[in-house]
Amino acid sequence: MGAARQGPGAWRERDLRLRRERLRAARRAREQADLRRLTGVTPAEIRRRVRARWRRAWAVAAVVLGAVLLSLGVGELADMREPAGGRDGSPRGSADAAETGAEASVALALALLAAGSYGVCAGVVLLRRARRALPEGLALWGLTTWFAVVGAIPAYRYGDLLGGPAAVTAAWTALVLVLVWLAHRESGL
Repeated sequence: MGAARQGPGAWRERDLRLRRERLRAARRAREQADLRRLTGVTPAEIRRRVRARWRRAWAVAAVVLGAVLLSLGVGELADMREPAGGRDGSPRGSADAAETGAEASVALALALLAAGSYGVCAGVVLLRRARRALPEGLALWGLTTWFAVVGAIPAYRYGDLLGGPAAVTAAWTALVLVLVWLAHRESGL
């Protein structure tokens, strides 16, 4: 009952089915060719445009996140420069806690500024090159930013040992320069 049909009629059905599939494929190809002729857009062009749209969305998100991180970093530096009594004159803690807080604030601000700068710069590059290939140096910029953010931790410890936010900034700058030099040497760019 459920067995496949045997005999001369089975071959004919198969030939008809294959012919219908070829006709459908030819009709589809003709319709796509007509659409390309009318609009001038190929399927590859459509995929490229969709990819460019997604890159633009990610670029805008990177710029916005970078701007937020930059504003947080600048705000952290501005909070550090306040007098020990705070804006409303209330005490903020002991002098030792204020010094440790200043060093931690500088380290956090440096990390936020580095990440925010990368976000804004990478976002702008993505926006400008949404339809083309991305630059090879973009990954190296990301690695450099990663070194800068992580480098804020040992810089904070070094500044805490030797004293002062200036020591944190000097240690962070020296560490980032050394790590950038190493990354460039290893990458060959």
